[in-house]
Amino acid sequence: MVASVGGALRCFHPPLGNTETKEAPKVDQECHALHLGPSSPGCTQPKISQGDRQGHHEEVPCTKSTLFVTPAEMRLLEQLLGTLALSLWKVEVTWQYQEDAGTIVFSGSHEAGLAAQVAISQMLIRVSQAVRPVPIHPSSAKLRVIGFYGLRQGLSLYLWHGDASGLRGDVIISISDKGGSDHGASVLSQRLLSQRGAPHTHVDVLLSHLGPGELGAGALLLALQSASQEQHTSVVICVDPAGIWMAEAVAWVMSAFTSSHHISSLSSISVVTSDGALADVLHAAWKRYWPTGGNQQELLGKVLQAQESVSVEVVAGPMANQKTDVVVLPLASELHGWYWCREAQTLAETALAAAPRLREASPGEVRTVPADAVPDLNCKMLYVVRLDEEQLWHQVIRQIVQSCLSSFYGSFLRSISFPLIEPDSGAGMKEQEALCVMLDEINRFLKHKPNTWMKLVQIVCAPGLSPPGLVDDYIKTPTEAVGFCQLEDPLFLRYLDESPATLHKFEGQLKAAGYGFQAYASQGILLFQARAKSSDLHSWEPAFRSMREKFTVHRGLQMDLLGVLSDEPSLVEKFGSIRVYDGMCFVGLVCEMARFLQSLQVKAFQKQVVTRQYPAEPTHTYIIVKDMVDKEIQLSKHHVSIDLHQGSPATITLQGPCGQVTEVERRLEQLLGDFRVVPVPLSPLQAQFVQELRSEVFSETFFLEREIPVLLCVTVSSALQETPTGVLVSGLDWNKLQEAAKLLMNLVCQQTVLIEEGLRWATECQEWAELLARLGAKKDVAFHFDRPSQGVLTMVGLHPHVDEAEAAVREYLNNNSPVQERLAVLRPELVEVGEELLRIMDWENPQVKVRVCSSPGALSLELEGLRKDVQEARKAVRADLLSLILGIVAVRDRALEEYLTGAGESFLQGLAQQLQCVVSLRGGTWSTDWERGQSLVNEKIDALRKLPKGKKGALSPFAEASERLVIRIVGREDKVACVKRAVSGFMTQFYEESICNAEIVAFSDQTLEDLSRRSFYRFPLSLHRTQRNALRVRGFREDVDKAVAAVYAKIQAAQAKQVDARVLYGLVKWYHMSHGEWSPFDIAISHQLESEYGKKQKKTVIIWEGQRTEIDLLKQKGFVPGRKTTISIRREICLEDKVIAPHWEPMGEGLVKMVELQPSSEEYQEVAKGFNRTAKGFSILKIERVQNKFLWVSYCWKRSWMVTKNPLGVRNECILYHGTQPENCCSIQEIGFKSTCRKAGLYGQGLYFGVDASLSAFYAEPDSSGHRFMFQARVLTGQFTRGEEKMALPPQKPDGSGRYDSVANLASRPTMFVTFFDDHAYPEYLITFYGTKVQH
Repeated sequence: MVASVGGALRCFHPPLGNTETKEAPKVDQECHALHLGPSSPGCTQPKISQGDRQGHHEEVPCTKSTLFVTPAEMRLLEQLLGTLALSLWKVEVTWQYQEDAGTIVFSGSHEAGLAAQVAISQMLIRVSQAVRPVPIHPSSAKLRVIGFYGLRQGLSLYLWHGDASGLRGDVIISISDKGGSDHGASVLSQRLLSQRGAPHTHVDVLLSHLGPGELGAGALLLALQSASQEQHTSVVICVDPAGIWMAEAVAWVMSAFTSSHHISSLSSISVVTSDGALADVLHAAWKRYWPTGGNQQELLGKVLQAQESVSVEVVAGPMANQKTDVVVLPLASELHGWYWCREAQTLAETALAAAPRLREASPGEVRTVPADAVPDLNCKMLYVVRLDEEQLWHQVIRQIVQSCLSSFYGSFLRSISFPLIEPDSGAGMKEQEALCVMLDEINRFLKHKPNTWMKLVQIVCAPGLSPPGLVDDYIKTPTEAVGFCQLEDPLFLRYLDESPATLHKFEGQLKAAGYGFQAYASQGILLFQARAKSSDLHSWEPAFRSMREKFTVHRGLQMDLLGVLSDEPSLVEKFGSIRVYDGMCFVGLVCEMARFLQSLQVKAFQKQVVTRQYPAEPTHTYIIVKDMVDKEIQLSKHHVSIDLHQGSPATITLQGPCGQVTEVERRLEQLLGDFRVVPVPLSPLQAQFVQELRSEVFSETFFLEREIPVLLCVTVSSALQETPTGVLVSGLDWNKLQEAAKLLMNLVCQQTVLIEEGLRWATECQEWAELLARLGAKKDVAFHFDRPSQGVLTMVGLHPHVDEAEAAVREYLNNNSPVQERLAVLRPELVEVGEELLRIMDWENPQVKVRVCSSPGALSLELEGLRKDVQEARKAVRADLLSLILGIVAVRDRALEEYLTGAGESFLQGLAQQLQCVVSLRGGTWSTDWERGQSLVNEKIDALRKLPKGKKGALSPFAEASERLVIRIVGREDKVACVKRAVSGFMTQFYEESICNAEIVAFSDQTLEDLSRRSFYRFPLSLHRTQRNALRVRGFREDVDKAVAAVYAKIQAAQAKQVDARVLYGLVKWYHMSHGEWSPFDIAISHQLESEYGKKQKKTVIIWEGQRTEIDLLKQKGFVPGRKTTISIRREICLEDKVIAPHWEPMGEGLVKMVELQPSSEEYQEVAKGFNRTAKGFSILKIERVQNKFLWVSYCWKRSWMVTKNPLGVRNECILYHGTQPENCCSIQEIGFKSTCRKAGLYGQGLYFGVDASLSAFYAEPDSSGHRFMFQARVLTGQFTRGEEKMALPPQKPDGSGRYDSVANLASRPTMFVTFFDDHAYPEYLITFYGTKVQH
């Protein structure tokens, strides 16, 4: 029913069904919960808060309602569980039953429980009535299911009796015999809105007056194919009372559809008829084709959909005037982009004020509010839903409808009102498009969640908005063509099935017209399916007719013609388009059909004519004659056939009217006599080539195969006397003979290649033989090399192959000819390399010699070898040259420049040899000759003084010095990179240090040479004397450190030698008798004599007073050869008490004495006090004084030297401690602390002493008795600085005044000192102690 509501709007009211309630006795059985788990997969669940079950988030008392049902209804309810969305219900359902009764208990709020009880009771009654097998009443309007058939997995057929408006379907098909075409059935589609407000596709099947039958079946198949193509899931077919033809038609349609659509979106097809008798007929017929029953749950779900009676209304007016159970109010944080009535906004704000927690709702979430929160509304409940403003407008509308209807569905209420929500014009929405989205989403919800308790869904438009217009007029679309079904001759349809090429042509023609094409021979129909909805309904017809007119169906032949066809069935094969059916029916092209029938008539006529047969030898001659006679017969229109049988023997048969056959015989004899024979002018070698290939290529039919009516005759060698070439051509046409001879001469050609004497060696190798064998393998070319000494090669063969062979031979000879080529080297950096170019290229090719040709300012490479090798080598050489690059490393330090141009040049050349590069130096004005550089500067200064005052800036004395040295590296990129890395690494570690010391004056050149060429240096070292007492060391940092250490070792040795000499001179002196008195030798001679004496030498030689003097140490005599005089000498020990410490005990003749101190002595107490001050936890066993004359005197002299050297105020001497191992005590007592025993440490490679005894105790290892040993030493620390791990000597002072005396762990307040020299420490006391070792 359609009613006008609110002006120009329409509302849709489907009929409502009856409801009733049943009760049954209560039984006590096991209780089962129905409301378990979530809904079925695939369904979109709305966001419903937990408070929805209680209403406005308040606790509501839970009550129980009981419904008594029959066992059948209980089983029905169990089968409906898969269809009902129990997860959305606001009540929990349990049941218990036995054989004769059952109860259903609803737990929830009182209102929800009563509503659920009534709704479920009515649902069970209506569904049971719809499936109950009762007699069909013809006048009944209730929709009942008659049959349920499983067509295949996922596709079912339903037969309904009743009013079709109760079914919701994506496609509604109605069949009518009015308005159809005269020769077929038309299928049209249109988008409409049903009476219940459901958008759907309506398909009209318009049958012609020819009758429904096959045309109706084809039209239905077109409609189903269109629905499947548009991805619809359900189809409803409405059948009128005259649809008895549907019984067989639907069976064929379903079979054809399921066989051609193995995968389809369709899941249900419903056939609805209001005629009860027709329903019985259809059911009885379809039971024979498909099984009935099947999935009862699926059937009940479909029945529940049919019982759904929801009305969808679109009204205009205030929201307060709508009397529905539920009113939906949208809620948005901002209204930008959306528009709905001002009243709905006001109502939402009122609800928000009454329930502030609504602000916490998430986008898309539905919150329920009691109706009394908004007094102006006539409803039971409010649904407030927050808009998801981040989604698109149509997604927001669908989400609101889906969420609210899901909550409404589970509340068992009957009616609900939505405000019309429209985005503003900026969203790109057309007029009333939002309304269509809401209607579509409502229809989709009702299809997926069918029920019987929802009655009304209302969409309310604001009164102030412009009227949306008639809803159905907006949704209604123009009628569009789906397809057309036409009857066709079954023979022609069979012809199309058997002729794929013809069918493809039809399909292509119709495709261009916008239609698809299907043929069903069993039904005798053709289907034309529109490819686009905009296609014209009859646009297929001209395209089809233009093709169909080219074909004809011919039935029935005369007996004589059938006899001919029976005798010669192969006649049909000559006409490719013709097919024979049932022995006497023919289908094919009209043009070929006429020729086919004419050929049958000719064959029938030929049965009355004469047939003559003759021998046809030679056969090929008769072939030429027969072809010429056939052409003449065609021109003369004679009915004579000539058949040449090339058997053994060959025969020629003439058939036709007697007179015409006689004329043809005379013509054959005449032409046989007119044959001509012409020789072909070929050379003997060409003729020999043709003879050799007579069987493979040059057969008698050589020209016939090329459609030239000429025979080729190749004679044997005995016949060469009459025809020098031995190759003949014969035929009737002189022009054709000339054409054949010319063709043969052009095809068989001869070429000669002259080989120079210098290249004849190349024809004697295996490669030459393999080349000729490969070129002649296919016998296309023959080679004649009978005169190798003269270098003549003749090639005979087929034209293109001879040219190819000649090119290959000439290429071979050219490649094997010796050549010399020069490759110019244009890059300046490579020109500078010169003769070294081959070395850095690393050229290795024994086949090609490469030489470097250089001239002033130019360079080239000469390549000598065979051309093929030179060509390959040229590419390789070019690639090698391109791979060479120039790397430049700038030298920006004068010292480094002087080093690289001097001693460091060997380092660069070594890198060049190792990495196959060329390294050169360019630029740089710092001369390694300092005097030359100084003179250059002086000349510049003099020239500058002579210039006028205004031009002095034009010349600088250091202008040439501005250009720095660069290292140029030429080689392969990876090698150059390696050299650059090595050079750059060296430059970062390049170091220069100057040494100034008076002892250097005594260094000889050989000593400096030995120091600079020691084997442990990694790189060349530059050791240069800048002044008599100064040295400059340049090179790698590590090497410089080693060299400086060696120089200082030399200096120290010299200084030590002088100190030793002076010390020894104070201890031991040598005297000589002169003028009756003993006079001492000088310090040097006395030291030399004492040294030799200590070595227990008997004799030695000294230089005394400029004379060589021979000394006999045993006899203490000296002889001066120059004076021939003898002198007396003597040795005297003169150790004075002023050098020895006053508190030492007498030592006698010994040099070392250990004196144990008494614990009560003041000396013992002072030493013990210093030890115990820091060495807690240890106990002293004894303290011994170390009395070593030699060490003490040496230390005293070094202390005097340091006091003199350092400024006043410097503390030169410190009392420090040194812990040691037990086995080292004796050696330290005897020879002191030796630098040769020093080891690497954190602060340098020297001797370590601690300020505190506790630190040194950490290094004192115990002996087997647990005793430890520590020396209290006097140490000359002098001026010190912080040490580093790699230091072998104290570093230079910043002011350049020499080196520090020692280093320490800290620059201020150190706890540890390190010395590097032997006589800088004296072991004064040895402390023996014991106790637990303390971790430092």
